[in-house]
Amino acid sequence: MLRKARELGFELAGDDERVGRILRRLKQKEHDGFHYEAADASFDLFLSNELGGYRPLFRLESFRVIVEKREDGRIVTEATVKVHVEGSGSSHRRGQTAQ
Repeated sequence: MLRKARELGFELAGDDERVGRILRRLKQKEHDGFHYEAADASFDLFLSNELGGYRPLFRLESFRVIVEKREDGRIVTEATVKVHVEGSGSSHRRGQTAQ
């Protein structure tokens, strides 16, 4: 954990009092189903949050999910998510349809 933290630019030493707390939280998160081994960005966010440096880049305004079953049996889903992006002064919409 310390090696990966250093690779990501976090200054942590083995004798740092925060390491024990971070390891306990990491084990709990992994027990809850989170996986960080191949997810550097997720681990970076985890450490930022644990060390107090996390700043959200956007804020969720709302979301909508529509699931439609067509006459031929196909299921079509559509999701719309509205977020406020910090520093942009406007809302952005992103929708994606999966079939």
